[in-house]
Amino acid sequence: MSSERKLIRRGPGIPTVLSLLQNERVDVVRMISEPGDKGPGKPRTDRVLYVINGAKVRFHYPDGRTEDALWKTGDVIWAPADARSVENIDNTELDYISMHLK
Repeated sequence: MSSERKLIRRGPGIPTVLSLLQNERVDVVRMISEPGDKGPGKPRTDRVLYVINGAKVRFHYPDGRTEDALWKTGDVIWAPADARSVENIDNTELDYISMHLK
């Protein structure tokens, strides 16, 4: 079990990821996304999101579909397993915690 905080920056245009907790049951990360940042589309497990600082987002699905949404500060969001990527399409920073269930 690891509760060591680890900052990961994958490169320009990619959200900053801070690992908060990882064990055999959950993986908790903080995502900080600047305007225009887009995370990778990869398979993810069921998860709960808590929005620290909201923004407009665009989901990109593997089949080419897109969907826009507004994540508001304080929102708690259930996100079922998927492989979508999230893009910050707002002019403000998006900051949220993602709790991935294993």
